[in-house]
Amino acid sequence: MKWIHPRGFWLGLAAACAPAPAPRAPAAAATPAVATVAPSPPLASACVLPAAVPAPPDGVYPGLDPLPPLSVVLQYTDPAHRIPASGKPDVRPLPEAPLSAELSPLPLPTRRTIGAIGGTGPEDVWLVDENRQLFWYDGSVLRARGELCPKDGLYGPTHGSLSLVVRERELVLRGLLFTGTTPDPVVAVLPRPLTARCELRHAETFAAATEDNAVWTLDGDQLLGRSGAPLPVPQIGMAEDSPRPTALWLGSSRHAWLARGACPLRAGGCYSALWEYRGLGWLPRAPVDLAPVQLWVDDRDRVWLLGHDSDRTGSTAIAVLANGAWTRAALPSSFGEVRLVGRSASEVWFFDDRHLFVSDGAVTREVSTPLERIESLWLEPGGPVWIGGSERDGDEERGAVYRLTGVPQ
Repeated sequence: MKWIHPRGFWLGLAAACAPAPAPRAPAAAATPAVATVAPSPPLASACVLPAAVPAPPDGVYPGLDPLPPLSVVLQYTDPAHRIPASGKPDVRPLPEAPLSAELSPLPLPTRRTIGAIGGTGPEDVWLVDENRQLFWYDGSVLRARGELCPKDGLYGPTHGSLSLVVRERELVLRGLLFTGTTPDPVVAVLPRPLTARCELRHAETFAAATEDNAVWTLDGDQLLGRSGAPLPVPQIGMAEDSPRPTALWLGSSRHAWLARGACPLRAGGCYSALWEYRGLGWLPRAPVDLAPVQLWVDDRDRVWLLGHDSDRTGSTAIAVLANGAWTRAALPSSFGEVRLVGRSASEVWFFDDRHLFVSDGAVTREVSTPLERIESLWLEPGGPVWIGGSERDGDEERGAVYRLTGVPQ
């Protein structure tokens, strides 16, 4: 069942002279090639962030009434259903259950898809549209903040090509730099207030700590801190399958997890080695039969690994490591190329471009939304789930952001 929302509240205010779109990222099913580059110091670039673009007279985009609470339909699996790590995703139909929750739109001054959302709280939220235009929301007023890195050929933040971690004093940006041949993954740390320059660093994988200001990047076999200083790295085999997919999670400068694996043809399946860092060195942990895409660790020290269980498109799965053993999170057969965002052990969200799910590892629910395409998700601390992307407007799509509250735990 798909809920279709009313059309009478269009946000309006599309810019009459919108700039040409930024380069779009490759489709999610075709993961962009990672350029093999030698470790190097940060790449200086003339990334000019212009002064704040003037907002309407009072700074508020007017003429919009908030939507009343809407009925959102959830789908869920049997609470007792668990799948072992070597099992396959659940292919049974998911029963539907009604849920009353509040789903309200944020008025936007752009028609373009919202590709990245991040923040520190309800009064400090940042949005990036597909043209790399920045918007800042202070809890009541949405203000334009210019273009993100206008002098660099970054892809627009669609299909997961750009992610944003917001801290009180800085923004950590991960994107794809267009070189004319292959897209190179890069990371930049932008101080707040935003300055006139960015420094881009090649990074196969990056992680920003949740407990301190650490930022780690992995480039080949080199693990580097935020200043470019080398860090201890586990013995990662890079033989014929190099470069291998890698996932990195960082709690603090003294606690991290790293997974690296592949789906070699000769093995007929996928495999990842896993390590944990506790400040003194890397310790091997239980391997898993998935090639890693994303890692996250919840507040019960369970490790969530989003990955692939074969080299086929659409073979995504999620495994959870607890007490030294892996189990698969129950997933519907419609599960595609996705991204994962966690808040707690009982609330882990993952999504593809059409579907939104919430799970505690044993129970998985699908949340229906009015979005035509989901591009980004941000979990406000102690607050609603922010969902960014686009929705249908006649024969076209327009950018949209919704805030979802009332989802039970």
